Amino acid sequence: MSGSPLITFIVPTYNIEGWMLRECIGSILAQPLADDEREVIVVDDGSDEPVAPMDGVTLVRETNSGQACARNLALDMARGEWVAFVDADDRLLEGWGRVVNLLHDSLLDVIRIGVAGERKGVRCLSAADYLLGENMPGAAWRYVFRRRLLDGSSPALRFTPGIVHEGTKSPNCDAVSSLRFTPGIVHEDEEFMPLMLARAGEMAVVGGACYYYRVRGGSTMTTASREHIERRLRDFEGVVRRLHALQIPVLRRRVAQLVMDYVYNSMRLERSYAATRTRVRRLRDCGLWPLPPIRATWKYDLFRLVTRILLP
Repeated sequence: MSGSPLITFIVPTYNIEGWMLRECIGSILAQPLADDEREVIVVDDGSDEPVAPMDGVTLVRETNSGQACARNLALDMARGEWVAFVDADDRLLEGWGRVVNLLHDSLLDVIRIGVAGERKGVRCLSAADYLLGENMPGAAWRYVFRRRLLDGSSPALRFTPGIVHEGTKSPNCDAVSSLRFTPGIVHEDEEFMPLMLARAGEMAVVGGACYYYRVRGGSTMTTASREHIERRLRDFEGVVRRLHALQIPVLRRRVAQLVMDYVYNSMRLERSYAATRTRVRRLRDCGLWPLPPIRATWKYDLFRLVTRILLP
C-alpha cells in the first residue's frame, strides 16, 4: 500500500469465535472504500487459538495484555488519516457508508456513529457544544476521529498543559502529549473518549443504524462475579477521579454524569447501602459529591434530588 490510507480500522480480539471475527472483517471490507483508502489492523491479544491470517488485514499477535494495550499497539502502527475502533464480535452495517461519505470533509475532526432506533440524518456541531449539551455514549466504537487528535497537534486542543495524573500508570500523564488508553483497567473507553473529544473542533452526528453491537455472556460488562464487580467499580472511580483532576471546563458535565453512573452502578451491583455510602464519602473527599446542578436529563435531576436525601 503506497501513501497513507484514508482510515485505519482497529480490531482487538481475544478468544473470539472465528466466524464472528470473519463476519466483522467482512463487514469492514464491504464498506465503499478502495483498497488503498483503508487499513485494517487486527491485534490478537494472546488468544488460546491464534487468529489465522486474512486477506486485506494486518495481523499482529501479542501476549495477553488486555484490550487497552492491544488498541494502543494498533494506534502506534496506524497510518490512516482517520481512526475507527470495531469490536471483534460486532459488525459494520450498510449505514456505515454514510460515515464514509463524511471522511473527506476537511472541517470535521470527529464523527459519531449512529445505532438502531436513532433518526436518520447528519447534523454538525462543535465538539465543545456536544460535550456541554448532549449525552455522549462512552464506547470507543461510537466515534471515528482524526488521528492527529492523538498527538495534541489539533488547533482545537483545549487541555491545560502539564497536568499530571497522580497515583496511576495512565499514559495520558501530560495533557498535550500522545493520548492513549489507560492499560489494565475496565471502562478505559470512558476515560479516553471524553479526552479525545476535548481535543476536537467540529464534529458530525450520524443518525440511524450504522453498527451492530453484539451482547455476549461473559463479556466485560456482563460478568457478575463479586471480584469483577469490585474491579469495575474501582476502575470506574479511578477514571472519574482522573478526569476531574484535569479540570477541563468542557468535561464538567460529562464528569458529573459519570459520577451519577458510578453511584447508580454501586447501588445496582453491590446492593448495599453501607458500601455505596462509603463510595460516596470518598467522592465527597475529592470534591465530586454532591452532584452539581448541570443542564442534563430529567433522570440526572431526579437522581440528584433523591441522593441528596438518601446519601447526604
